[in-house]
Amino acid sequence: MKKLAIVIGVSDYYNLSKLPGCNNDFNLINKILKATKKYDDILEINKNTLSLEVKDEINTFISKYKESDIEELFFYFSGHGFYDGEDLRYVFTDFSENKINSTSISNGFMDNLFRTLNPHLLVKVVDACNSGIPYIKGTEEIPNILDKRKDLNNCYFMFSSHSNQYSYVSELSYFTKSFAKSILEHNGDYISYSNIIDYVKDSFLNNSRQKPYFINQGSLTECFCEITDDIKSINLSDFEKNSTELKENKSLIDIIKEDAEKYVDKEYVENFLVEFKDELIEKSKDWSLNQLFELNISTKNNYKDVKGIKKIAEWVDSNENDFMVKVNKSQVKNNDGGYLSAFTTLFPKYEATSLESVLECPYDTIQIKTDARFSNLVEYGCNIVMLLSKYNVKVFYNFTHSKEVSWDTYIIDSISPWSTNTFYYKDWSNNHFIIEAILKGFSDYIEKDLEKKFNRQISE
Repeated sequence: MKKLAIVIGVSDYYNLSKLPGCNNDFNLINKILKATKKYDDILEINKNTLSLEVKDEINTFISKYKESDIEELFFYFSGHGFYDGEDLRYVFTDFSENKINSTSISNGFMDNLFRTLNPHLLVKVVDACNSGIPYIKGTEEIPNILDKRKDLNNCYFMFSSHSNQYSYVSELSYFTKSFAKSILEHNGDYISYSNIIDYVKDSFLNNSRQKPYFINQGSLTECFCEITDDIKSINLSDFEKNSTELKENKSLIDIIKEDAEKYVDKEYVENFLVEFKDELIEKSKDWSLNQLFELNISTKNNYKDVKGIKKIAEWVDSNENDFMVKVNKSQVKNNDGGYLSAFTTLFPKYEATSLESVLECPYDTIQIKTDARFSNLVEYGCNIVMLLSKYNVKVFYNFTHSKEVSWDTYIIDSISPWSTNTFYYKDWSNNHFIIEAILKGFSDYIEKDLEKKFNRQISE
């Protein structure tokens, strides 16, 4: 039985910000894996990280072991990542928003490749922005889009962030550093994957900006490695000195000046909103379902009548942020009539119910509605909500299904969860794919409903 590992670190990008810290991540994880002396073969991808070359190397590696009995497959990725409306994608050096499929690999595709090896244990450690799930369904609920574990008896999936958070990096990525420290600081003779997960969870307890996300299916006793002298000899500081982005000690004034560079003025934000809407209208002309529907795109200067806005209000209320909106709250009622009712009267609880805009800007929300070209089709909608700060924007979007209750009269009877993306205004040029993700998500939402109704696949 063989134990295999794939380690990928992408630090150079043509069209995205460079991530020199990911090179350190790669070197550190690679060093640890080699020090375990447990792996029969390690695929190292760090030098040539163009998409075509990376895909060829992975396919060749997987094909090489298709006839082998695989005891463990360990996969590690450090680099840019994003959610395309359906899945997490691993982004490579030549990534282009116009060639998303060609210049990145989806998480689902990688899982399907791994299944061809039928490993007894699959471990994935992913350190990338948006590596978790950018859905908001409730304050505690996390959907299972990444939880595709069919035919995998034992697996540990570890993602550096969720709820569409960023994954932060200095000389080393915070998540990768925590993963490594869990091993290098372990006092026992052996360390299990569950030991690693517990350590990483504890290290992010007080970090409100980044929370790792884990999926486990197994006995929780699977061992990562024996803590040998080779493991103990690894020094983290050796991997924190090589980044080209290492900064000298800075004064408070220097730090403030550097941080101020990401801030923009009101005119900049207004221009961004206009550009976003104009590009949405332009790209909607090539929408995949234009033969069935005409799209009507409008804007509103408030958040009223947006279906599902309560979930966004709850998110704003419970997460530290600088978005310039007001959260409206109402008192939670207790109707049991007992002592709890009296307690609630003395110590009332309030919950977020809606949002209120406090800015004068071109719009706060965009609404897309379908106008069916055939009488046997109903109305669908897409809500796009903008939360604005002075340096970044958070875009939420969901989809609605309506039923016809009278001639040309519709009421909404189904709402999808919110999806979301966050980016700096000055990084908008690298985030245009969001518009394509919204339109594709909308068409997929409608197609699934139509397939169910007409009981057939829709041909493109």
